[in-house]
Amino acid sequence: MYTIGKREINQYLKLGRISIKRYFGQNYLLSQDKIRAFINKLSEVENIIEIGPGFGNLTINYLDRFKNSDILKKVFLIEIDKESIDILKENIELHVPKTYKQEIHIIQDDFLNIDFEKLNITDEYAIIGALPYNIGKRIVNIINERFLPPPKYCVFILQREVVDKYLDEESFLYKSSSLFATLKREDILKKDCFFPIPNVDSRIIILKDFNTTDRVYLKKITNFMRKAYKYPNKKLSNNIHETKNTELGEKRPKDITVKQFISLYSSLDK
Repeated sequence: MYTIGKREINQYLKLGRISIKRYFGQNYLLSQDKIRAFINKLSEVENIIEIGPGFGNLTINYLDRFKNSDILKKVFLIEIDKESIDILKENIELHVPKTYKQEIHIIQDDFLNIDFEKLNITDEYAIIGALPYNIGKRIVNIINERFLPPPKYCVFILQREVVDKYLDEESFLYKSSSLFATLKREDILKKDCFFPIPNVDSRIIILKDFNTTDRVYLKKITNFMRKAYKYPNKKLSNNIHETKNTELGEKRPKDITVKQFISLYSSLDK
């Protein structure tokens, strides 16, 4: 298995080839066991979009896994940092055979600014990556709300507490995200799996079975839920006055299921 380790990163730092940019959320996954665990959760699709490939520790290994694939056609590597891209290109040149038949596109940009339509993806695709902690939820929201058709699946590494919140069935994050996809939490990654070592542990989350319902409608329900959770410990009727004197109006938002929220929104939207 290919990995750039702490020694190589320190050498890049010493030579002045890179600087660690905390504002980009640069904590590089070095653990071979966790890289392998992540790669094993990927299934073949025609296109893979990787967010923040860094130096290529995930990239090189899934490219190797799918090197004989007749399904995978294109890989899009979206990286904001020019210094990381320079090393990523070198590593692809060194470790990906010249005979590799899949197209590899390296795009220097902030994923938050990516226009999905310009990628010209017409077949099934997946989105993967170790996401910066500070914008991980924003990235998930953008994929849920803007990427059409939706991906076949997403596999992400996020802050452990955030992943656990996504799977807390009483939380707004779980209920709003469940409108768009099925969520599943996987392996925990201790903070010493990364360099520089972050302050928190991480966890793998999988999103799949994306809802193809009209995004405008789903966003309206999301906003309705957000309003309901404005004061999460109060009865729903305190946050949404139209629910006063109804059975659900007497409940707190955490006690209302996703299906009940959808039904309630539909009845009030008439």
